[in-house]
Amino acid sequence: MACRYLPAPMTTTRSTSCIVLALGLAGAVGVAIAAEPAGTPAKSQGKMTETRAVAPPMKPGPDGWYDANAPDGSFKVRIPGMFRGFVETGTSDAGAIEHTVGVRANLPAAFGSEVTYTASCIQQEGDKRSAKERLQAVIDRWDALGSMLYRKQIDSTSPPGFEFEMADDFKVMRVRLFALARGNCTLLLTWRPVAKPSDAEIAKFFDSFALIKR
Repeated sequence: MACRYLPAPMTTTRSTSCIVLALGLAGAVGVAIAAEPAGTPAKSQGKMTETRAVAPPMKPGPDGWYDANAPDGSFKVRIPGMFRGFVETGTSDAGAIEHTVGVRANLPAAFGSEVTYTASCIQQEGDKRSAKERLQAVIDRWDALGSMLYRKQIDSTSPPGFEFEMADDFKVMRVRLFALARGNCTLLLTWRPVAKPSDAEIAKFFDSFALIKR
């Protein structure tokens, strides 16, 4: 998939493969299979193996949103619908072992489309880079997929991070990245251009993310 290395803007002919690559960067490989029941056997996804975590019974809060905790309890986030947890183990392009935990929801939207909410954190064994170096490397990989519509630093969060948006003819992606002492976390929203979530919903999802001290 050569589009990983092309700096030109994303086009119709490149969009599908670039979207898949971008989802992989977020630790969200295989969003299309998220509709399968929780607890299904591990799946091979190239270099990545995903195991679905069985979630406890879910009840929404008074606002209709759900409290979603990572399968390992490392973070929490709020999602406006039922979600599934996932655990992934794989190898990076450099051959390092990567461990990812996250939660994901594919929710119905306007015109028969879906909005996908994903929150995930990834740790790489033997990664000696600083948090700043690690964050910059992830941003550079995203940037290589196509033009960012905007990019801004988020200083009001802990840990601090970056937010940006990318789009092609079929998908829009809004992303927040956070660098941790031993990894990084990604919040990812994807939608069709005709089915954008409200700005209030986007902010509520992003701003609800919090690491849990253990």
